[in-house]
Amino acid sequence: ITVTLAAAAVLGGTSLAAQAGQDFTIENASGVDIFEVYISPSTSDTWGRDMLEGGIFADGETAEVEMGSDACLFDLSFVDFEGTALEFYGVDVCDTPLLRIN
Repeated sequence: ITVTLAAAAVLGGTSLAAQAGQDFTIENASGVDIFEVYISPSTSDTWGRDMLEGGIFADGETAEVEMGSDACLFDLSFVDFEGTALEFYGVDVCDTPLLRIN
């Protein structure tokens, strides 16, 4: 699984309410379902809560992430069904409003 950062907007899909920052979209084009998503400001030392809250971010699905402030830099963690985590640090969601996992 990799994350491709694309400067494009995608509409529709699931809504994930996060704690702080800019609104952006995540597209799961990884070929696997994601069982946990963690998004935290890059300044944080912890991941916080699972954004899916027990749900599944299915392959082929998009999710609008609604953030509550103007922060741009975030760390993201995606966990698949095997418990394998893929982590990205310092992602600038202001420059890349569409994050594609593939």
